[in-house]
Amino acid sequence: MEEQLKLPCALLEFNHAPEGGETPCIVGFREHIFSTIAAMGGFAGGAELAFGTLVQRTLAYPLWSRLHYGHPDMLDKLAMIGQGGMSKGDKLLNVSEDIYAGMDATLRGRYIRYCDYYQVGKGRDMGFREVLGFFRKLACGTANQTTTRQAFRLAERSSFARNMSFYYGGTISPDLARMATAEPRAMPSHCLPIARMFDHGRPRPTTVPGSG
Repeated sequence: MEEQLKLPCALLEFNHAPEGGETPCIVGFREHIFSTIAAMGGFAGGAELAFGTLVQRTLAYPLWSRLHYGHPDMLDKLAMIGQGGMSKGDKLLNVSEDIYAGMDATLRGRYIRYCDYYQVGKGRDMGFREVLGFFRKLACGTANQTTTRQAFRLAERSSFARNMSFYYGGTISPDLARMATAEPRAMPSHCLPIARMFDHGRPRPTTVPGSG
């Protein structure tokens, strides 16, 4: 009930623009994951609570690399229509479909805002099999992101510091660490897209606003 009373304030966040910038097209809020399934549900819910609060807050500022992470975010409908929709149509390549709304918005120079005073609750079945399936989906989605045009263009048009922020934000780094542990022979072929971040030899046609 108390979160419903905050909803008008949450919607007004779409009117707040940074100095000299545009109003946000995505406003993110924290998410409270809860489960009653023994310790496994508590640990998994706690991990997602940390990602939905501390990590999101850090990605939004000072890293300026927060994208779109699904359930708790509100989106400007007209802005999403202007960039071709929220998600992509390829269910194999675009497994983590929601993050591409944030990637496309960032590439278009739009502003993504995060606020901590409003939260959305979500109950989830957090047994061992469900947690394993969820992390499997995340792993497949982030691995496929390295081959998309959005990731390539972000790497081409952002500064080195902001590229490292996107890396830290989970687009690539968690699955790269798992791959380094489990399949060291596959590392060279999988690291080619990431190597583009360090290639400063070619001129950048444009820069993403806010990248310095």
